[in-house]
Amino acid sequence: MKPKDFRSLRYFVTVAEERNFRRAAQKLGISQPPLSQQIMLLEKEYGEQLFIRHARDVELTDAGRALLSGARTILDLADDARRQIDRAVRGEAGTVTIGFTPGISFHPVVPAVVRLWRRELPAVELTLRQAPTDELCAGLRSGADDIVLIRPPIQEPPALTIRALQEEEMVVALPPDHRLLSAPSIGIADLADDDFVLWPRHLAPGLYDSIIQRCVEAGFTPRIRVEAPEKATAIAFVAAGLGVSLAPVSLRQIHPDKVAFRPVAGRPFLTSIALGTRRGERDPLVIRFVELTRHLAA
Repeated sequence: MKPKDFRSLRYFVTVAEERNFRRAAQKLGISQPPLSQQIMLLEKEYGEQLFIRHARDVELTDAGRALLSGARTILDLADDARRQIDRAVRGEAGTVTIGFTPGISFHPVVPAVVRLWRRELPAVELTLRQAPTDELCAGLRSGADDIVLIRPPIQEPPALTIRALQEEEMVVALPPDHRLLSAPSIGIADLADDDFVLWPRHLAPGLYDSIIQRCVEAGFTPRIRVEAPEKATAIAFVAAGLGVSLAPVSLRQIHPDKVAFRPVAGRPFLTSIALGTRRGERDPLVIRFVELTRHLAA
């Protein structure tokens, strides 16, 4: 028969280690009669005598020795399960899926977040997934993603909460033979006659629309010669001489010897990175992630 709870096993192990009911009771913080009663109930449960009682101490019977090893294993497993539960409740253990858009992986915030989690919460298993913005928002709603890193503005669905983390400067990316290479900064209007390299709008609709709007405000509609499958590839196409582009400054590490990156002249052109979660999220692990990530970004 199995004991009804772990308390009786813990009492049994303590008596076995102390070899004395009085010392065991003191160690457990209870009086001796209830301890003796629990051991007798345990012996009745198993149908075997577990201790030989002497005047001053006790010794294990064969049945007691057989139980001791298993009891210690059971208690260790129970304690480990308790610790895992406590960590999960505190948001310190479990699995979390983080989605991010193409291009954001080049920003320092992504590797910094991963390093922070590995250092602060080693028991958390991170799953990283790259996908377009619309797919990530759908993934949040469906539960495929727990947290997403995206570039707003987006049309925020009622079921989601979007929190801004950091702003990032947009820069002009020029091919190696461009006429404006010597300019320290470049106005958007100066690019009116150039072919543009961008990416499909659904990858980052907010950023895409911001670029188009800034061009329209400068008096022209950009002539998009080619759409790259992602922002990083767009920079590669600029390096190949297919046109100019506007990109977050974190992408300047791509082909730095073949692409010239220049600040945007005039009014600052900024994009931002935001963190998205489900509205009313209660998962302690996700809440813990949001707290740590916002603290890191600040």
